[in-house]
Amino acid sequence: MKIDKIKISNVLGVEQMEVKAGKINEISGKNGEGKTSIIESIKFALQGGSDATLLRNGAEKSEVVLVFDNGMTVEKSQTPIKATLKVKDKRGKDIQKPQGYLSKIFDMISVNPVSFLLAKPEERTKVLLKTLNIEVSNDELANELQQSSLELLAEYDVDAIADGLKKLEKARSTLFSERTAVNREIKSKKNAIEETEKALQPFETSEKDFEDVLAEKKKAAEELAQARLDFLEELNQKYAQEKEKLNEKFNKENAVLQAEIGEAERIIKEKTHFIEVNSFLEKSKQELESLNEEANLLSYDIATLDNIKANKLQDLPIENVDIIDGQLYVNSVQFDRLNTAEQIKVAIEIAKLKAGNSGVICVDGLERFDTNTYNQFKEQIQATDLQVFITKVSDDNLQVIAN
Repeated sequence: MKIDKIKISNVLGVEQMEVKAGKINEISGKNGEGKTSIIESIKFALQGGSDATLLRNGAEKSEVVLVFDNGMTVEKSQTPIKATLKVKDKRGKDIQKPQGYLSKIFDMISVNPVSFLLAKPEERTKVLLKTLNIEVSNDELANELQQSSLELLAEYDVDAIADGLKKLEKARSTLFSERTAVNREIKSKKNAIEETEKALQPFETSEKDFEDVLAEKKKAAEELAQARLDFLEELNQKYAQEKEKLNEKFNKENAVLQAEIGEAERIIKEKTHFIEVNSFLEKSKQELESLNEEANLLSYDIATLDNIKANKLQDLPIENVDIIDGQLYVNSVQFDRLNTAEQIKVAIEIAKLKAGNSGVICVDGLERFDTNTYNQFKEQIQATDLQVFITKVSDDNLQVIAN
C-alpha cells in the first residue's frame, strides 16, 4: 500500500501544497523552504499524538490528507489545542479507532536509513534489535544449558533481559568470562603440580619399620644407661679405673646409638613429608580434573548459545547479520568498515522491516552524503518495493519530483 496523493495546509513552512506521489519522491529546494515540512506532514498524519508546533505561523489550523493507492484516506488536523484524526477505508467508511488501525500498518519511527547510517554503533544496534524483535525465553535457555551455567547467569540478572539477542550476548560474555577465570585457575594448578613433582625426591627405605627401629634403639639406650648405673653402684668408688673405662665405653656406644636415633628420626620426618606432599598432589590433580570438567561444560554452553543465536538469525531477511559485543557485523565485518554500498543495503533492509505492510519510508538528510552515495541509495531503493520520500537541497524553489 503506497501513498498516491498528499495535500498539505499550514504545516510549518508550507501554506498550501498538493503532491502526486510516485515510488521515489525527491523533495528539493533551498534551505528553509519547506522540504522537511513535507516529511513532517507525512509523519504527523500517520503517527499518534498532537503537535501544535507544526502549525504554520499565524494559522489556526493545519491539515494533512493522504490518499493511498487502495482508496484509503487519512485526514489529520491540528489546532493549538488538539489534533483530530479520521481514516476512511477504500469504500469511504470511517475506521473506528483510527490511530490503532494506522499503528498496525505503519511504523514511521526510526525508519530513516540516513539516521541509521550516521548513528553511533550502540544506537545503531538498538535500532536493529528493536526492528528484529528476536525473542529468547528463559525456558529456552533452561532447556539447553547446564544448571551451573543457569545459576551463574541468574547471578548477573541475564534472565531479566528482554531483548533476545542482548540476552544471548550477555549470557555468552558471562560464561566466557567464567571460563577464562577457570582456565586461569587450571593453568595455575598445573604449574603448582609440575613444580611440586619436580622438587619431590623419591622416598626410599628398607622393609624395616623405622618407628620400630627408633623404639628399639631408645629401649636399648635406656637399658644401657640403667646397666651402667647398676654396675657403677656395685663398683662404687672401689673401681675408679674401671669406672673410667666403663664411661669411655658407654660414651662410645651411646654416641653410636644417638646417631642411629637421629638417622631414624630424620627418615621418619622425610617419610612424613613425602606422604604430605603426595597427598597435596593427589588433591591438586582431583581439583584440576574438576576444573577441566567445569571448563568443558562452559565451552559446551558457549557453543550452545552460539547455535541458538545462529538459528535465530538465519531466517532473518538481512543476510549474515550478527551482533558481537554490542556492535553490528555483516559477513563478519564491523558495520562501519563495510563499503558505502553495503552499508546502504543494510540500512534499506532495516527500513523495509520497520516500514511493515505500508512500505513507506521518509529519508531526511541524504544530502549530507556525496552524489555517488545519493545515487547508490536511489538505485538500491529502485530495486525494492518501497516508496520513499527524500529531501535534497537545491538552488531551485520547493518542488517534489516523483519517479
